[in-house]
Amino acid sequence: MLEEAKRARVALLRVRIPPIREATFPCSRLSLTPSVLPNTALFVYPIKSTYGIEVQSAEVTQYGFKYDREWMLVDAQTNNFLSQRVYPRVRRHLSLSIRLPSSVCIDSSVFLTFCPLQMALIRPSLRVEEGVMEVSAPGKSVLRIPLARSSNKEEECDVTLWGSELGGIDQGKEANMWFSDFLGADVRLVRIPKDHDRVVDQQYSVPSASQFCGYADGFPFLVVNESSLEVVRESTLKECGEDPVSIRRFRANILVSGFSAWEELLFERARVLGTSSLVTLHLTKPCSRCKLTTVVPEKGVFGGEQPLQFVREHRNSIFGMNAVHSPQSIGKTVSVGDGFRVDAFRKKEIQL
Repeated sequence: MLEEAKRARVALLRVRIPPIREATFPCSRLSLTPSVLPNTALFVYPIKSTYGIEVQSAEVTQYGFKYDREWMLVDAQTNNFLSQRVYPRVRRHLSLSIRLPSSVCIDSSVFLTFCPLQMALIRPSLRVEEGVMEVSAPGKSVLRIPLARSSNKEEECDVTLWGSELGGIDQGKEANMWFSDFLGADVRLVRIPKDHDRVVDQQYSVPSASQFCGYADGFPFLVVNESSLEVVRESTLKECGEDPVSIRRFRANILVSGFSAWEELLFERARVLGTSSLVTLHLTKPCSRCKLTTVVPEKGVFGGEQPLQFVREHRNSIFGMNAVHSPQSIGKTVSVGDGFRVDAFRKKEIQL
């Protein structure tokens, strides 16, 4: 059943390509020698839908950056994945005994409910030299999870991600209790198995590229343009107040700079040029954004309707480009400051 489910992929989306508005997309680069501009930031998100780690370099594996979304929290009863998007709030009940004047005739047992965005406050940290991932959260002692994989077959389980049944390796009772206690719900932490074979949406794949991704929503990489981010930030400053939009709202893997705003939506193929390695990316699908962009990740709270409202109104909910990588890129390292050269552009933007 598991094998059949792995082959039953999510229904393909229909794509329409409308006429491009020339004022929106400066396409002068199409007639020029491709520029080499730098990566300015790199991120990995070891545990899906929790706080990301900004890194100086990252190794490319068949699933994307090493350790990126290799772990995931699931409902212990259904084994369905948990996310700030579909499971953002965890409800806890507090029973408070309040002493009231004798003249006030009400039940002195008052029940209050609060629903914090707990998952946003979970912060993984990779201690590669020690062979562990440390996880912290407010009010909790640090949890240490081995990076080395377990060979215990009894820990294998089936999990569900966006309707697809996948394999997972349960990370043990201690980890499960730690996350369950913090989230106030019965959850399990799982990791992708060694033979993980989840493939990307074939409508947006490239035959010559790697076909796999970990527990990410659908693709191994997300590339964001710093100029586009700056437009969104400046346009929403008033509404966002003390929590201006940062790159963390969009959960990118690679942030590039030096390009015109929204030009990334025309990128088709790019090469990351390191001092001793070359990584090829095929930017195949625009990223449609959701409510998760309105979460202030540093605080674990909703920050209002922005930046999602701006992106919906001005960019048809699109921000950033999903990407797959060439098999030859596996084992190579991407570092901050590496050159990012776009050597193939689309003539028109893809809109979902």
